[in-house]
Amino acid sequence: MAGSAIIKGKYGSFVTVPAGEVRILQLTDIQIIDSDQMRRTDRLCTRERLKWTPDRVWDNAYRYVQEAIDAAQPHLIVITGDNVYGEFDDSGRQFRDFCDFFENLGIPWAPVFGNHDNETEFGVDRQCAYFESLPHCLFMRGDATGHGNYAVTLGTDLRISDGERSVPSAVRTLLMLDSHGCLTHPGIRPDQIALCQKALDEVRERCGTVPPLFACYHIPSDEFLRAAADAGYQHVDDAWAKYELGVTLPARNGDFGKRDDPQGRVGDNEAFLEFFKAAGGSGIFVGHYHKNCTSILSGGVRYTFGLKTGVYDYHNADMLGGTLITLDGSDNGFTVKHLYTRLKDDFWERLDRAGDGINNKSDTI
Repeated sequence: MAGSAIIKGKYGSFVTVPAGEVRILQLTDIQIIDSDQMRRTDRLCTRERLKWTPDRVWDNAYRYVQEAIDAAQPHLIVITGDNVYGEFDDSGRQFRDFCDFFENLGIPWAPVFGNHDNETEFGVDRQCAYFESLPHCLFMRGDATGHGNYAVTLGTDLRISDGERSVPSAVRTLLMLDSHGCLTHPGIRPDQIALCQKALDEVRERCGTVPPLFACYHIPSDEFLRAAADAGYQHVDDAWAKYELGVTLPARNGDFGKRDDPQGRVGDNEAFLEFFKAAGGSGIFVGHYHKNCTSILSGGVRYTFGLKTGVYDYHNADMLGGTLITLDGSDNGFTVKHLYTRLKDDFWERLDRAGDGINNKSDTI
């Protein structure tokens, strides 16, 4: 939905949205692979090289993105990392195309880095600069550890007073954070928490108050395991637990989704979680595990794995699409719903029907 006014602050952006219902679309792990740019000839099997050629990016990724956008009609798009598989984009061509695709939508969009984005020889500095050069992209590098730590505040009734634009009626602030994990251990660092506090101080100064918070980052740490354990769905140390809420296990508190990807302990974000809850946080949205899409309420916070978008890298065909977060207009009310794709990926079937004898399909990226 085009037409939102965007005001850039020092620690984040302010975006105008209509009064009442506000829709946020989470996309995650789009993870575009350009097989023409692989560094080693043995990195991909023959079938993967054929499927992930650059002329197939629309089929593998962008048609799924467009379908989710058409269904959600969002006021804001958040992309929670692993946007382009950096190892397969040393030229930066796919990264720039990715940015241009979202920019041309005319919808405010807020990306964060995953653990594969910064593997490209194109370089993080150029990635950050390109993000920041685009008018609808809300990304800010920030002065904390990592690449991209910033806030996005949604508010109504944009006005101009005393020559300064302001967003007086804030309805939600999203903390967009780098969860690391590529070259360093996953987690939210103390200086990132300090930056979040500065961002919230800026929100209070501009808006008079700090609205309820969301946090968006790529790699979930142990709080997601604790949430599932506290709800009685699994033991906190059971990395291999598999279940589907409401199907193989009874769901509580409106929880939903499926866990089909091993997730072990990587460390906690206790300091960040304490800060987040004290500041009014109520929802955390992540990606990283392509076959996990649970959404679990625990301790006043809803912990959600976004639905993987597109068919790059490993995935379950019935667990693709986007995740719609709807603010209902009340003080802190919101709902979360997965938008499952109706598209079919029949590339392997068509390849098999062609009878080319290529059968070394793998799932090992």
